[in-house]
Amino acid sequence: MNDLHFKTLTELSEQIRMRSISPVEVTRHLLERINEFDPMADSLDSVGPMARSASDAAAILGVVAGSDSNDPTTLKASVPNYANQISDDIRGLRIGIDRVFATGGVHDEVVAALSETEAAFIELGADVREVTVPFSDRMSDIFLVLCSAEAAAAHKETYSVHASEYGNELAELIERGRKTSALQLAESRQERVRLVDSVSTMFREIDLLLTPTLPFPVPRLDSIDFKRMTVTSGGAGSNPEDLYSACLRFTSLFNCAGNPAISFPTGFSSSGMPIGMQLAGRHLEEELLLRTVHAFQKSTQWHTRHPVIPNERGGHKDHQDGFLNRRKHRGRAATK
Repeated sequence: MNDLHFKTLTELSEQIRMRSISPVEVTRHLLERINEFDPMADSLDSVGPMARSASDAAAILGVVAGSDSNDPTTLKASVPNYANQISDDIRGLRIGIDRVFATGGVHDEVVAALSETEAAFIELGADVREVTVPFSDRMSDIFLVLCSAEAAAAHKETYSVHASEYGNELAELIERGRKTSALQLAESRQERVRLVDSVSTMFREIDLLLTPTLPFPVPRLDSIDFKRMTVTSGGAGSNPEDLYSACLRFTSLFNCAGNPAISFPTGFSSSGMPIGMQLAGRHLEEELLLRTVHAFQKSTQWHTRHPVIPNERGGHKDHQDGFLNRRKHRGRAATK
């Protein structure tokens, strides 16, 4: 635990999932939220640790999780000692993959990283199964209606006066919320109830669900148009996609259902940008998520590497280790 570096961040955007680290979104209300941040979407906001490794995240979570008198919404469930319980034994663990959902319209390098991650889990003794993710074609729309309406409500006192001082991303979200009808909001809340029930049913057949974190490698800032809220992820000549829909595709399900999830690095694209995968599980089973990613990180080295960056001579070098992190290295731990 020496030289432990971490941050605790709000899960108010998908940005923390884009880093080459291991952020954890915990079961909603497992951590105290009052005095930590101003709410954006009260029924969706969540707080969680972000660390270089799953083992570091486990140590942090054991300290910050639990009920708090300052926040009456926090759960009264006992908090396990995540750090002491973590291990690299995942034999027999049932990991589900919805291949249509996880690969359809997804960047080829992300699909390749998914396959390598699946192979690593199988090698570690996990039982990978085919599943169907519920509401996969509706979850982003449900999330955006709820999030935008709640954001508009949270900022109603300040936005009308200081709208010009808001960034484009948040302003666009608030404007969506201000235009949302009561009927749209009611329908999305009803769909959310059905979604939560369907996710619970899915987790009776599996222990964890594996998906990419994003449908493309982490985008460069110059590929994002913050005025139009679009991202061009396929390089020159590709069509821009709606930024919200793209970034929320694999993550919004668990924001809506309140399930814990962890994103973890699984490689780099040919252009040197991070690629991450996501595991999600049942409510209050953060220990299982952390153990599974810890096992993966014991057998790979992706979490120890940094993205490729240009050096002063126009070439590339790894920021930390001095080697090029292309996919040919595969990130597997060295064996003697």
